Amino acid sequence: MKGAEVFKKFYPYWYYNALGIVGVYYAEWGNEKKAWEYFNYALPILDSLRFLSPTTERNKAFYDVALSRLRLKAKNYKEAMRHADFVINDFKQNSTNRFYAIGLLLKALVYISTSEPSAAYPLLTEAKKLSDSLYNGRMTTFNSTLEIDYGLYKYFILVKDYKSAEKYLLQAYKRAVEETSNEFQLKYLKELSAFYLNQGQLSLGKDYTTEYFALKEKIEEAQSNFKVAQYENEKKQLDQLQNIMT
Repeated sequence: MKGAEVFKKFYPYWYYNALGIVGVYYAEWGNEKKAWEYFNYALPILDSLRFLSPTTERNKAFYDVALSRLRLKAKNYKEAMRHADFVINDFKQNSTNRFYAIGLLLKALVYISTSEPSAAYPLLTEAKKLSDSLYNGRMTTFNSTLEIDYGLYKYFILVKDYKSAEKYLLQAYKRAVEETSNEFQLKYLKELSAFYLNQGQLSLGKDYTTEYFALKEKIEEAQSNFKVAQYENEKKQLDQLQNIMT
């Protein structure tokens, strides 16, 4: 936020862009209220200043992806589709860009949510082809997430092909483990637990539930230890400062 204040005076586009990116992170962390707070403040002004940025297309994609996901979660499918289409159209001349595949996936997820599997499947297969050929199937990067396997899982659940659904959900979880993503490991462990319980495979469902809570506890413990270490370090610095001043 300090960086944003510096840019406000000398380059207003980047000031409002920094605020918008804060909204993107809040959306990713699941804090929808704070995400909308930043988006509603920053994006209208950002749109009016977009001509000042040489990287408008890429910056806009971050917002459209986040807005599409938020709208999808809120079951506002029309708006979710609109933002997914923005991403696709912005990168259709550069279909090797990762955002193009993300746009295809988002559009497919809207169709899955509206029970239109025949419209969703071609988008999923195109996105998967791009992911496998260009990004080695990687799901997470420093600035984007491409959950192709999870999208295919949702598709096969919709068409009641549970064997294929299981395959892609396990594949998604395996990828999350390989990429050391705690966030997605938790997401997929929870989904695996629900999937097997719904399929009447109670033992497997229980196993994944146990794994989910074990990982959750491990993460919370690590976060707690980090906060303690951070506090001790800050206290040490404060004590040193006080010694200097006395």
